[in-house]
Amino acid sequence: MPDKRFWWLKIKALSKQQEWEALELFAKKKSPVGYVPFVQACMKSGAKHEAIKYVPRLSNPDQQVHYYVELHNFQNAIEVAIQAKRPDLLVYIKNKSSNTQTQNTCDKWIQA
Repeated sequence: MPDKRFWWLKIKALSKQQEWEALELFAKKKSPVGYVPFVQACMKSGAKHEAIKYVPRLSNPDQQVHYYVELHNFQNAIEVAIQAKRPDLLVYIKNKSSNTQTQNTCDKWIQA
């Protein structure tokens, strides 16, 4: 069985069984499929608190912001966008949030 297929199946199985500690231990190895599958599997299982653990491991700021927004963790999304110096991501966050404070924070950093 190819390595990537094994990883996909293991991630899917562990998340389906809600074996969060085992999934976290598995994620400590170098993943040949990246960490998006970990985030997606946790979200599909309804475990947003588990999915959040894997978002910082994503190497792409676009993906990090996207998943933080999906998980309603706007503060971390803003921090990633600021660190990446990406006003376009701040606009995305602002448009996805209904919270006035989040929108104001985004405006502040967009104008900076």
